[in-house]
Amino acid sequence: EKPVLYIDLPPKARNDSWPDLEIEPFEILVRTRIGALLAPDHLSDAPATIRRLLADQQKFQIDVGRLRKDWVFNFGHSSEAAADTLVDLATRVSTGETGG
Repeated sequence: EKPVLYIDLPPKARNDSWPDLEIEPFEILVRTRIGALLAPDHLSDAPATIRRLLADQQKFQIDVGRLRKDWVFNFGHSSEAAADTLVDLATRVSTGETGG
């Protein structure tokens, strides 16, 4: 749970048509919420930006907690949730239940 200093470069995209979908990629959404965004031509500002990010750990932890609550499902027990879901799906398939 440490803040991230992002260099403002184009986001990694597995789907180059993401702008056509009219949704914001998660990477872009979180950049300024879990850290700071620094333009490539302002890299000399990195030390000051890092000091600023580290100065308010409590605010950062609150912001990360909010993001986690809104975006991360089954935090802390995702493997158990996945196993339960797989067992449920396998049971439905084996009994011919389609769910629907």
